[in-house]
Amino acid sequence: MAGINYSDIENKVAEIGNIGGIGTIVYVAPRSHFETLATKPLESANNRSLSSMNKLSVGTDKLFSGKKLILIYSTPEKGSLVAERQGEIDGISHKIVLSLFNPGLTDEGLSLMMFPNQSWIFYVQTGNKMFRVGNEAFPAKMSSEGSITTGDKTASLKGIAMSFFSYEVGFAGEVEDIDAVLAMYATEAE
Repeated sequence: MAGINYSDIENKVAEIGNIGGIGTIVYVAPRSHFETLATKPLESANNRSLSSMNKLSVGTDKLFSGKKLILIYSTPEKGSLVAERQGEIDGISHKIVLSLFNPGLTDEGLSLMMFPNQSWIFYVQTGNKMFRVGNEAFPAKMSSEGSITTGDKTASLKGIAMSFFSYEVGFAGEVEDIDAVLAMYATEAE
């Protein structure tokens, strides 16, 4: 039977801060554009450790030739990444929910709202970490929550509130090589 190497869970933010929220840029591509996706270490693997169990350390995320990530801008303090617990005492999993707000009523943003059943893979930064929303078994899907609004006053925020969800054993998998993800955005499609 596989074992877990337990370690202390300390307060590592006491003197460096713990600012919340997600970055204003989120990277995404349809699941069908990926040749391979990295995974977390297998639950049956020997000697798993608390510091590496949530990392996407097995395999790599690789797009098919000619494909690249696109970005979605989200208004500061209007986006979040949440893992909501679900299930029974001996079957707990997490529903990962990514919420975004794209300001204005752009043609691209409005068009994206027309594809609720598309399968997606998202990359979300928070501080110096990046997490992937969507995996092989459960690519991210658009949620029915959210709205497109003009606002009711001239001071109101006008734009598109959108939400996407996936499922994981724990939190969204942590990307080990952020630069490799950014390179998938920078690569020009052929």
